[in-house]
Amino acid sequence: MAKTKPKAKTARSGPAAGPAAKTAAAKTGKAAPTAAKPTAKKAPAAKTAPAAKTAPAAKKPAPAKAPAAKKPAPSKAPAAKKPAPSKAPAAKTPTAKAPAAKTPAAEPRKVSARRRGPAPIDSLSSAEILARIVLFARSDEDLGDEVPRLVERLQQTADPSLIPAMFGALDDDDPHGVLWSVFYMLESFDDDYLAGLLEALPELSQRAPTWAETAVLRIVNTRGEPEDCTGTFVALAKRAKATSRKRTASMLARMGKSLDGLHTAQRKVLAELAQAIGGT
Repeated sequence: MAKTKPKAKTARSGPAAGPAAKTAAAKTGKAAPTAAKPTAKKAPAAKTAPAAKTAPAAKKPAPAKAPAAKKPAPSKAPAAKKPAPSKAPAAKTPTAKAPAAKTPAAEPRKVSARRRGPAPIDSLSSAEILARIVLFARSDEDLGDEVPRLVERLQQTADPSLIPAMFGALDDDDPHGVLWSVFYMLESFDDDYLAGLLEALPELSQRAPTWAETAVLRIVNTRGEPEDCTGTFVALAKRAKATSRKRTASMLARMGKSLDGLHTAQRKVLAELAQAIGGT
């Protein structure tokens, strides 16, 4: 039978303790020292460099609560000081003297600022005097003593050329009877007055019928008197154009028939005048 090879002693198991050794141990009562198991010397662990002491973790400072930023009160911008209006430097007066402004006559300014007073009567023309009389005729105020002076002045200056304007001044609205002075002045022009009346009668009878009737009746009333002017009136009327003659005759006939308060003699004269002028 083949011999088995003895197991190679390994350093790990060491030599088996022999009986002598066991006996010695028994005598002494001491256990024989067992051969120390040779341990493979571990290469000394490389000393690791002492771990660098980690700096103690810096304590994260608690995030410092930034003091709540105080909302700055909206700083009121200092009110811009209104710059004091810089006084414009006084304009240097030019050396050349400006021509002195012509001072307007003071009198016209004063007159325009206040009511113009009446011009002296002696400086007025006949037409201006007549216009002033007409204003007084339509006024409700006290006439004073100016109207007589105006009438007197008109008698001195008026002439037959003013007759159409004087007939035009006659108005039935004459509360003070001022226009009688104008009418008497018209009659003073005699034949010129009669001729002017014949021309003015159609318009006057429409605008101021009372004055038209008065003028005609005053002519009628002269019949048979020393100052009888009815004949002259008829003669002047016949010189006019046929249309004017017929219009005048028709007007006289209508007055004789329609006017109230007439005497029979007056109606008779009016009819005769109408017949003489119109030929009917």
